Amino acid sequence: MRYQGIKIGRNERCPCGSGIKFKRCHGNLNKIILDKNVQKIIKRKQAEEIRRKKQQGWGKPIISAAVENHRVVIVGNRMYTGKWETFHDFLYSHLLSLFGQKWHDEQRSDTDEFKHPLIRAYDSLVAYRATLEKVEGKVSAPYTGAVSVFMWLSYNLYLISHNAELLELLIKRLKNKEQFASAYYETFVAAIFIKAGYVINFENESDKKSTHCEFIAIHTETGQSFSVEAKYRHRLNDGFSHDGSPNLKLDIGGPINKALAKEAKHERVIFVDINLPFIEAAKFSGEILAKQLRKLEHSNVSTKTNLDKSAYVFLTNHPYHYNLDGPSQNPLYFSDGFNMDDYGFKKRTLAQLIADRKKHAPIHKLWESIEAHTVIPDTFDGTLTELKHNRLLYGEKYELSDQEGKNFIVTLKNAVVNIKNKTATGICSDHSGKCFIVNLPLSDDEISAYEKSPDTFFGEYQEVPRGLKSPLDAFDFAMKGFNKLAKEELIKRLCTHYDINELNNKSRDELLEIYCMGIAAHIYKPADKSG
Repeated sequence: MRYQGIKIGRNERCPCGSGIKFKRCHGNLNKIILDKNVQKIIKRKQAEEIRRKKQQGWGKPIISAAVENHRVVIVGNRMYTGKWETFHDFLYSHLLSLFGQKWHDEQRSDTDEFKHPLIRAYDSLVAYRATLEKVEGKVSAPYTGAVSVFMWLSYNLYLISHNAELLELLIKRLKNKEQFASAYYETFVAAIFIKAGYVINFENESDKKSTHCEFIAIHTETGQSFSVEAKYRHRLNDGFSHDGSPNLKLDIGGPINKALAKEAKHERVIFVDINLPFIEAAKFSGEILAKQLRKLEHSNVSTKTNLDKSAYVFLTNHPYHYNLDGPSQNPLYFSDGFNMDDYGFKKRTLAQLIADRKKHAPIHKLWESIEAHTVIPDTFDGTLTELKHNRLLYGEKYELSDQEGKNFIVTLKNAVVNIKNKTATGICSDHSGKCFIVNLPLSDDEISAYEKSPDTFFGEYQEVPRGLKSPLDAFDFAMKGFNKLAKEELIKRLCTHYDINELNNKSRDELLEIYCMGIAAHIYKPADKSG
């Protein structure tokens, strides 16, 4: 018998390393079939976990189970039960339970012209829900500004409760309409770190002996800690407050200076929400924001400022509250290093970009999470609501008909989706190994599900190329494509450009990086674009 092209005696030890005879291991046809089925199950589970993390982030997963006609949800050390069909349904009731019915009733009866921002968002949300048409018993509609305010606050508080500790003082500040806006933004910042896989520890707010940041964020992979400060730019009549700046200027110097004045035990990370209507915020490109920070770095003329200190700075804009009844506007995010030469929006060579990414790996992971986790999960387990049953899965068998109308069974091996034409082109094979190409129409729900999770749509993880937008993208693409090249082959490919002795003294990983940098530099000329 043969194993991976090698002739093996039935009573010899199996070359897989199991220690048992070949005939009872990989020489056993039943075991091979079983192994293939197990591998298929493992790949499906891996795809499901990847999809879940892309929805929920790298914090603790949603813990939930359907029990008879109820659903149980565990949040931290608390258990909730209810008749929620979706995770959104749960979040809607969860926020109301955190604030309490008594507080809610008192605030709704408030005759003050400036009602609590959350109550105004809630009233707008209730009115909006009343106008929606029911589709198959479920409410389906785009987010309004009010829905975004309410649901994002609920989701942020859920993440904090489930992954850290929901402080009573935070809820108290949220209930105070004068402090709501700042506390609301702090929940966003904490949730951003949680979704990126950080552990957060809130500082002791009752300690008045010294100043301190909002919380300590610990990157689980490296153990590196960061002191995190969140600043919200108050503006007059923005929908959240009735005081603050009357103009729409950027004005980030004050918040950054105040954040730098706080005592920090670790490297600083400062988040500032510029709090502008979407149209106004969109005027500030990355180049403009970077210039503003460079200007601040050189403005430390007074001994009373703290602008000589360094920090990772994230500028954000969450404009939902500016138009509660209108369509929800997208948030904006920008990241740069303040008094840092090797991080952020600065011109550097590709080699420098690669080295800087390694040096600032935890913050780069934070940024990747911000870009990836832009929506609130709508299911408890990471499944896609559009796909009640996924009919196209790698490794599954399907029945096809030939030109004569005769049916035969094939296995789906690979496939690609054409969104524009709403079709999937699949490569299948029959029992003899003969391959077929088939075109299958996709429904609107299937197209929607594919757009949400193209990498796992067919039941296994298969990375879908998304284009190369930077030198680093090109470098990463090359690293994945050539990661199996042996050291000898890399030396052979590089020896015409480098000294052979220098190449021999480098590790295989170092040679792979040099080779892939050359490929990326060839694709992107010049390679020293902004990071």
